[in-house]
Amino acid sequence: MSGDHDGVWADLHRIDSVPDALDEDCRGVAFATMQRVARRVDRLAEQLTDLGLVPVMPVREPVTADYLRDLDLLQAEIGSTPPALDACLRQVGGAWFAGTVRR
Repeated sequence: MSGDHDGVWADLHRIDSVPDALDEDCRGVAFATMQRVARRVDRLAEQLTDLGLVPVMPVREPVTADYLRDLDLLQAEIGSTPPALDACLRQVGGAWFAGTVRR
């Protein structure tokens, strides 16, 4: 949270598998990272729209309670997902930059 993202990710890359004692910390790092990703996707979508992108659908589909419930059901069926993927699905949702460009 203080900005030492390079150091944090370097530490995480040195770990072969996440020990139970670090699971909550790793998920916290992934959660914070994906919150920033969601904000940047929104900012990128706004800037591309300003440049003439006419999206075929909303660029980012925000996460809803129904979506999270379905994700929980899926994970109960298939098992847990890696922390970064789980955080991405829960924070970013869907992103789709398809469309045409107005000139």
